Formats: sequence, C-alpha cells, structure tokens
Amino acid sequence: MSKGTPIAQDFIYGLCTSVFLLFFQVGEDVLTEETNQPVHAQIEEDSRQYLIDVVDNAAANKQPLPALSGVIENMKHNPRTVLSDSAINSINNVSPMERNRLQAAHSNYLDKLDEKFGNVAPVDRTREY
Repeated sequence: MSKGTPIAQDFIYGLCTSVFLLFFQVGEDVLTEETNQPVHAQIEEDSRQYLIDVVDNAAANKQPLPALSGVIENMKHNPRTVLSDSAINSINNVSPMERNRLQAAHSNYLDKLDEKFGNVAPVDRTREY
C-alpha cells in the first residue's frame, strides 16, 4: 500500500460528506420555502382585497375615491392591518427568520403594487360624466 492512499481516502470521504451536507441544506431551504408558499399567497391576496375594499367602501359612502398610491403607502406603514387573522396566525407560527422573509416579501409585493398601480386613479363608475 502506498503512503498517499490514506490521504486520498480521507480527502474523498471529506469531499463526499461536504457535498452531502450541501445537498441536505439546499433541500431543507427548498422545503421550508415550499411549505410557506400558501402563507405568502394569503398575504398577497389579503393585500389586494384590502386595496379593493378601501376603494369600494369610499364609493359606497359617496366619498371621493382615494389615490391608490396613498392607500398602498398606508399599507406599507401598517402591514398587519391589511392581513386576515388566519394570515397573522400563520406568520406567528413560523420561525423568526422565516417571519422576516415573509415580511420582506410582503414589502416587495407592496412596492410592486405601487410601481404598477400607484399612478392609477380610481374612477367611480356610478357617477355620470
């Protein structure tokens, strides 16, 4: 047996162990992200519904319709007021790291809403022009 064989064997075992641990960590991250996907979808749905409800309530009360950018800005400052009780409970039941990720994703979603619809002025279709 040559002198280099145990060193090569240790190197191969170490390399295989490192690759295994890397795959294990990546698989765990993907699994965590997939399990919280419904929570993320619920957060986005609650945000859209809140935006629609604010405009509908103003129209129903015969008030001037609010600018969407102002409503979205209010949502950014008070993100929990937008969410349903089930979404808040789901957020509270995840790890702090995952909670931070969900909050960042919600903030990014609100930024996208503002970018896409912030300049849109709602029109009261019940009024005659």
